[in-house]
Amino acid sequence: MVTGDHPITAKAIAKSVGIISEGNETVEDMAQRLNIPVEEVDKRLAKAAVVHGGELRDMNSDDLDDVLRYHTEIVFARTSPQQKLIIVEGCQRLGAIVAVTGDGVNDSPALKKADIGIDFFFLSFFFFFFRLVLFSFLDPRLIFFFSFLCFRRRCCYGYRRL
Repeated sequence: MVTGDHPITAKAIAKSVGIISEGNETVEDMAQRLNIPVEEVDKRLAKAAVVHGGELRDMNSDDLDDVLRYHTEIVFARTSPQQKLIIVEGCQRLGAIVAVTGDGVNDSPALKKADIGIDFFFLSFFFFFFRLVLFSFLDPRLIFFFSFLCFRRRCCYGYRRL
């Protein structure tokens, strides 16, 4: 999982949806359980890993390959668009077929490099306009509400009630 969220949030979400399995521990979990500093834990013993974007920035390609090779459940948190691309290239370097989903311009380099790229930007607008048309039949004033939520004052819609 690669996200821009804070590592604590990303880890909680990953555990709740099963990306990090219930029995698997990260290095931080092992250090807490053993009551020792994180630096003293052998990182290869942990099956799960949460890697902060700051740590990823300091890694070379061999370090990233080690993380990808020795951990089966990995969460990358607080990553930049360039780091997402580096992660995709690292997975491909190890022979993995990489699928990336994204919803904005920031995800486009990783979407383009991935073997499978799914852009949700178009789908979100499709569903927005579907809701807009559906609810406009119920109450035409809702067009203003939904257009404000989606476009956040970037576009103006004129509506004239007949």
